[in-house]
Amino acid sequence: MSTGIKRITLLFFTVCYFAMASFATDIVSGKVRNQTTQRPSSGDDVVLLRMEEGMQEESRTHTDANGAFSLQVEQPNAQYVVRVLHQNVNYDHTLTGTSPFQVDVFD
Repeated sequence: MSTGIKRITLLFFTVCYFAMASFATDIVSGKVRNQTTQRPSSGDDVVLLRMEEGMQEESRTHTDANGAFSLQVEQPNAQYVVRVLHQNVNYDHTLTGTSPFQVDVFD
């Protein structure tokens, strides 16, 4: 096999590998709304917890100015809880599917 064909074959398999890996990861998104102020809650910590052998943190982010967030889910068939930390209080949301959802918090 010539060097050119080997390189093309290697490139093809590399692209296929990364394409398949990207399909294995799902994104969950949502918004956090402060029901006390009736406004989006920005800057809150958002943690994705996998419910297997205890609660294992899988990813973490913060809400943006619109209260929006997105998290990567590595194991789509596992059970998850999304935890929002607002003013030192945890608000937990059991994750079902990958549809966008809202978490309500209070001052």
